[in-house]
Amino acid sequence: IDIVINSRATTPDRTAYIMGKSSENPLRIMVEDSKRLKEYGVTLLAIPCNTAHYFYDMLTDAIDIPFLNIMDETASYLESKGIKKSGVMATEGTVTSKTYHRYLEAHGIECVVPDEEHQKLITEVIYDNIKMGKPADMEKFMKAANYLLENGVIVPPCKVGDKLYAISDSRISECMCNLFHIVLPVHKSVCTFYYPP
Repeated sequence: IDIVINSRATTPDRTAYIMGKSSENPLRIMVEDSKRLKEYGVTLLAIPCNTAHYFYDMLTDAIDIPFLNIMDETASYLESKGIKKSGVMATEGTVTSKTYHRYLEAHGIECVVPDEEHQKLITEVIYDNIKMGKPADMEKFMKAANYLLENGVIVPPCKVGDKLYAISDSRISECMCNLFHIVLPVHKSVCTFYYPP
């Protein structure tokens, strides 16, 4: 698969904008980058970032080439496995905007998110560990994961998923849905762009 990656570190934080903590809308940069990728010759766009899917409809309105939706692909995969209830670990922006709820519920899957205490742990793992290039605090991750384990499948934060996929607790690893293992086999030609902090 030929992949062109566009990684713009100056893209405004999606969660900060969604939560009203920043007036810097990342959509303009996302659209500009998408158009540059189109000029480069890509035929399919994808963003391996759950939170950026808050802007999915606006992006697809602005761009005239197919745009893979990792949330819809994940929901389709879970539906194909007979999953009826899924726990989602994500940024506050994704959880608060209920972006995942929209796609899971469209596939007949109940979306369950952590309570405030466990969401705080996930936020700390994402922002204080992974985005800072540090190892994930597995104690915090496991505490939040165990909270959601009763829901059968855990969709991990996208920036954490690959780093944590082979975790030691088999009860968790067997129930964790890895986004990249779902999306990549389905599509033979993918152009991805990822927005770091």
